[in-house]
Amino acid sequence: MKEYLDKAKNNATNIDTEIRLLENSHWSFGIRIYKDFWSHVKAINEMFKNTKPILKEDRDRLWERFTYIYNDVKDSKIMNISKGN
Repeated sequence: MKEYLDKAKNNATNIDTEIRLLENSHWSFGIRIYKDFWSHVKAINEMFKNTKPILKEDRDRLWERFTYIYNDVKDSKIMNISKGN
């Protein structure tokens, strides 16, 4: 059981690291590089699908943060497009 929990926590840490990178990377001179951002989103989505084991409470917490970042960037891109940027 300890081995399972250790593996689950390690998997959560790996996903957490990628989410932090997603949040803070993919910028060039203050401009978001959307192509790189969306590629990273896809990779993290695959991590959520394929990384096992992970505790439900960790998965839920990480998924909430991931979707918040995703939606925030998606909404800001839509706002920029509607403003003509």
